[in-house]
Amino acid sequence: MKLSISIIFLLVLTTVLFSINFSADIGDQNKLEYNNIWSDIKFFSSFKSRFTGYSGFYSSGDYIYSVFKDIFGENNVRVQSYNVLSPIDEGSSIEIIKEKIVFDAYGMYPNLIATGKVKDLTGKLYYAHKGDPSELNIPLNNSIILMDFDSGDSWIRLIKFGVKAVIFIGSNYTTRFETYSKFIQAPLNFPRLYVTPRVGRELLKYANGSMVKINLNMSLKLVKAYNYIGIIEGSKYRDKAILFMAHYDSASVVPALSPGADDSIGISLLLELARTLSKTKPKYTLVFVAVSGHWQGLAGAREFVDEYFFGNFSKKYFPFITFGFEISSGAAQLVPTLGGFFYSHRHANLVQTYSTLFGFIQKIFKSYSELNPEYYNRIISEEVRTGEAFSASTIFNGYAFPFISDVEAVGLTGSLGITFVTFKDSRVRLFTPIDTLENVDKDNLIPQIDFIEFLLERILDTDPGKLYTGSISQITPTRLNPRPAGGTGFANLKIEVVKYDPTHTKLYSPVPNSIVVIYKVHAWYASGYPYTRYNPFGYIINITDGNGK
Repeated sequence: MKLSISIIFLLVLTTVLFSINFSADIGDQNKLEYNNIWSDIKFFSSFKSRFTGYSGFYSSGDYIYSVFKDIFGENNVRVQSYNVLSPIDEGSSIEIIKEKIVFDAYGMYPNLIATGKVKDLTGKLYYAHKGDPSELNIPLNNSIILMDFDSGDSWIRLIKFGVKAVIFIGSNYTTRFETYSKFIQAPLNFPRLYVTPRVGRELLKYANGSMVKINLNMSLKLVKAYNYIGIIEGSKYRDKAILFMAHYDSASVVPALSPGADDSIGISLLLELARTLSKTKPKYTLVFVAVSGHWQGLAGAREFVDEYFFGNFSKKYFPFITFGFEISSGAAQLVPTLGGFFYSHRHANLVQTYSTLFGFIQKIFKSYSELNPEYYNRIISEEVRTGEAFSASTIFNGYAFPFISDVEAVGLTGSLGITFVTFKDSRVRLFTPIDTLENVDKDNLIPQIDFIEFLLERILDTDPGKLYTGSISQITPTRLNPRPAGGTGFANLKIEVVKYDPTHTKLYSPVPNSIVVIYKVHAWYASGYPYTRYNPFGYIINITDGNGK
């Protein structure tokens, strides 16, 4: 089993389609078209789920591959495959036994690794509303409880009263904060099901003690996932690559119901950048990377970095700067930043490496304020205006949401990596079944996309010496570079799970098919900020083979 982790020293370890009027010096034929971006958002969010391993995920990948082939030509497109562990719902249900009526239901996001899988579990159905103590004057022991989704974590309280399972009635308006209360970061193997509001209304008719039978058919499965890479060779700096990276999978507390509309903005922008920049003759080699497994511990990004940053690709195209997109529509304030909250890898040494690039970006903000003051006032924040967003001591300030970025895997190598983040957006519909197209705020997207194009156009036209002035060895991908004030390193960790066995010649025998969970506990340079242990997506989870490796 191969897992990529950070090594940090001294710690080892409806829709109206229209175009945007972008910067005047970009020719019309080379202008990003918002209607294309919006069309792709509409396409990606049309699937019932793009959770890694589900049918909509694979259909999205096929579409990206088709677009890349049309843009770059088949010889300039690479497909990278890998295996990743994902909770796969293969069909769950609730049956009213007497009436022989069967309703569709859906498994919930695992309690760490426990899916609550159960077959033909029976019990009397009662309604507990929001689970408040005053609403629990119903039989609980050996019952199956129907309750409102917007009920916090009160479902946990019911377990000690002998409840067999809980069925949550979906809400047409809920939040990410509510979804986080529906699972815990411990392997509690307790059945939790989700039903749509319509099905919930039907079930309420039988929540008077009717006998029901539930089947929860969700398991953690090793599934095949894919990254897609498209390449345009540069005209002047062919050996230096500027990469663009975005994920195309989605996530939800109900994995089988994961439309991820807001979550598709980044990949939709990446595809339009590819279309537009393919019509130019870029100075640098441009590499467009659509990764998967974002919500499975940045699995796709880690696989891409491991193969491409340390293989023959990097010998041909030096990975100079990587840009990622964590764009959302709940706000317009935008920041180009390094790192994120998966590895929390933003120490002083790292920030110093970016000083020239950050200085360049700050100048572009100033130029943009003069050319487009209306949009500038929409995207600007106090942290960017004052430079706090680019300072080692304050770089964590101002974030409404502890985001994770695929570019974090790039940053670990020592290579330059910047993520565009809508950092004043709490992303309230993220990880909900209602992250749907009608909830995407187009007005907040336009200024962000406009500035991103404005900035990238100027970066792509700038010589490398004006973007980075340090030693090239300092940004060369490395497996290990310890430094006193924090280093870099992208390493592979090989794990073998064994148990004590005195009958074995080595006193230990392997434990095959073991699930291994890795998370970060502490970061000395990020004291006071959320470590990945408390981030529901800050885990690397994998399974050993038949030899316990």
